[in-house]
Amino acid sequence: MLHYFVMKQQTGRVQEILAHPNVKLDVVRQTDGYTALHIAAQVGSADMIALLIDAGIDKEARAFAPEERPIHVAVRAGAISAVKKLVELGASVNSLDGGRNTPLHIAAERNPIDLTMIELLLDLGADRDVQNMSRKTPAEVIRDTGTAGAEARTLLTP
Repeated sequence: MLHYFVMKQQTGRVQEILAHPNVKLDVVRQTDGYTALHIAAQVGSADMIALLIDAGIDKEARAFAPEERPIHVAVRAGAISAVKKLVELGASVNSLDGGRNTPLHIAAERNPIDLTMIELLLDLGADRDVQNMSRKTPAEVIRDTGTAGAEARTLLTP
């Protein structure tokens, strides 16, 4: 039920569930391994993210393949406020997924490219030199996708 109410952004219901003494925060959705925090990140709800992290949910929990963490999900969804809140509350801007992709790699592969997200991640301290499992930096990911303009490539070039 927690996942459902987070997805629907029903704050009151989520608070009721979190107040229960035996609430299990590590429950994952069977289809993708998402925790309630992954869902909050996906829908871009900074308020839900704060509620869940304050309740003790694991901010670095991995979903099923590709083992994305909530911050990866927020970047993939283009949820700027969710990314800001996750990092503000302790999530790593350089978390690795199962393919060793950082959130910056995920932003670099989005089509169309979201320059605002890339700039935010860099401002938050994202490492532009990290290589993923394919030995590619975010700049190389952008180059290979061929969807970005010069501005995005310039942002990611050290």
